[in-house]
Amino acid sequence: VDRFSDDIEEMIGHRPGLYWRLCWKFVSPCFLLFMVVVSFTTFGPPSYGKYTFPMWANVVGWCLAISSMSLVPIYAIYKICSLPGKFCD
Repeated sequence: VDRFSDDIEEMIGHRPGLYWRLCWKFVSPCFLLFMVVVSFTTFGPPSYGKYTFPMWANVVGWCLAISSMSLVPIYAIYKICSLPGKFCD
């Protein structure tokens, strides 16, 4: 958040307010985590009227969703492992 705030200051001439920095650092990640947990706990098989889609259709849908979402953590792990130095530096 600090580096992002520095970038914004460079672009517009002043740092974002405390409200925005708190939202970016705490509120947004907590809200997104809450949404993911609620989505997984309330998941039900999709249906159209009385028709319930077969299991293979659910698997295809989940594979499509995971294929786009998994690249972010995979790339982050790759960058952490490939950069020189220790993780704590």
